[in-house]
Amino acid sequence: MDPAQPGGPAGHRPGDRRAGRAAGVKVALNASPSPGQPLDLRDVDLVIVNEGEAAALLAGAGAAEPGSQPEDLAAALGLETLIVTRGAAGASIHACGHATVQVPSVEVQAVDTSGAGDAFTGALLGRITCGDSLETASAIAARFAASATTRVGAQASYPRDFQVDEPSVFTVARDS
Repeated sequence: MDPAQPGGPAGHRPGDRRAGRAAGVKVALNASPSPGQPLDLRDVDLVIVNEGEAAALLAGAGAAEPGSQPEDLAAALGLETLIVTRGAAGASIHACGHATVQVPSVEVQAVDTSGAGDAFTGALLGRITCGDSLETASAIAARFAASATTRVGAQASYPRDFQVDEPSVFTVARDS
């Protein structure tokens, strides 16, 4: 996956995403922070945003009225998958045509949430490239991001001693 960010060096131009897609690469876009304008999500498979950014994406795409939310968020944006991070509430996985999957976080004593979304995204994409399912990767990413909030700073807070438990210990809830 191409962990492209709108303001980052790779993937912020639609041509970069098209080239990735043409090469058979799944393209991921961390659309944080929100660029404040509609994003061209063609040639993007997976978008990762927080709740406010998800609402802005939906409104910018004309997919939702303010205060409302379509049932299938990924389909409303023309995506294969949308992951919405929800801070202490974990995250939700919205795969086109499938029930929403709720990924719980873990309770921690947070001291600084700076960089938690980036920690989530990095851990998520890293675990996907290791072959984990989206659900398992999201559960690990939620734990990694929670751990990062227990230290001050952004990148400096990322745990260097983080241990990945066996995937069987993760439980996710599916909305019906």
